[in-house]
Amino acid sequence: MPAIDIIALFVAVPVAFLTALFVYFIRAESVRREDQVSTSSAAKLPWWKRSRTVGYWTASISLSVVYILAGIPKLADFHDVLHRFSEWGYSEDFLYFIGASEFIAAILLVIPQTAPFAAGYLGIIMIGAAYTHLAFDPAWYALLPIFCLSGLAFVGYESWAREYTDKRARVAIRAR
Repeated sequence: MPAIDIIALFVAVPVAFLTALFVYFIRAESVRREDQVSTSSAAKLPWWKRSRTVGYWTASISLSVVYILAGIPKLADFHDVLHRFSEWGYSEDFLYFIGASEFIAAILLVIPQTAPFAAGYLGIIMIGAAYTHLAFDPAWYALLPIFCLSGLAFVGYESWAREYTDKRARVAIRAR
């Protein structure tokens, strides 16, 4: 039986929790957007009925925590992480670049205006991580980046729809 990698476990547990929440909120009953329902009737809805909003913020905050926890070991000169990157053929500078990128994008992921761009940027990193794990590690190591990628797709779509699509629609309605 292989030894359990503590850093992978440290990231895998929150990602498993995030995936369970993601599946729950996607399957939950959809609620009309707040601009379609008056604020008085929207305030009467229980929290679990506002599934998309709760799902968006839960996924956004959970992914942000995951990427902060994944970026810190890369920036803190942990020997295990440096050893793994060197085994994969990546330089120490690339390790620091990925760690800083994950850390900064994790912070930007919880800001609604920058969330779609942070999700896209982290998605590119996750595609590279999945490729690296498929090329050098057992195939199941690639599941973690793929689960993160699915959460990032949800956060990116929801934040783009909230921040850009809805604003354009409101401006068009007001112009009439």
